[in-house]
Amino acid sequence: MDGVGGTVWSLIFWVIVIGIVVFVLVRGSQQRKSNAAADAKDAVIATLSIPGVSTLRLTQDELIDGYEKTVRYPVKGLVARVEEGGTVNRRMTVTRMATLGLAAAALPKRLDDRETYFTIEGPQTVIVHQIPVKKNPTFGVEARKFAAQVNRLGGAASADMASGAPEPEQANRTPDADIVKQIEQLAALRDAGHLTEDEFAAKKAELLSRM
Repeated sequence: MDGVGGTVWSLIFWVIVIGIVVFVLVRGSQQRKSNAAADAKDAVIATLSIPGVSTLRLTQDELIDGYEKTVRYPVKGLVARVEEGGTVNRRMTVTRMATLGLAAAALPKRLDDRETYFTIEGPQTVIVHQIPVKKNPTFGVEARKFAAQVNRLGGAASADMASGAPEPEQANRTPDADIVKQIEQLAALRDAGHLTEDEFAAKKAELLSRM
């Protein structure tokens, strides 16, 4: 009887395993079909799937983050990069965060200098995702190709931003008004916990000294 019971339990075990495998395969197939339909509907021209994070989808006019719960960004003015965490940390100064305003809240407080990140910035947009370049070197190539397409569609505004040129709206502001705006944005970042009180006070004093 023990042998018969063992055989029955073994059969039950393998039925369960096969059932799980079939479910996963069917579910994966359905998800791929759903994603393909969403890409066709949105006229997506390129995708970058970041494992465990999200899939970035690019159209002629938008950068779309995700499939079911999507966040959409106008592509004009976006700049995409693949870079080391240390480079991102050096570029994301307090002044740069003030320029981004509340969008800078999406930034981690500090990135790992040893890791590689895919970053996208715009006038009021910031996206930062760690990418598995060390585990999958070819992913870096895919990410750079996707970044090149984002930058191409971003157009002249992207070139201006990459070179540090002021945006038209900023160029028309008076210096004092610009400083007040930056202080307000820094205060919002402090209130959100992305700047310490000392960092806020030091930068505020520096800005006020220019008035």
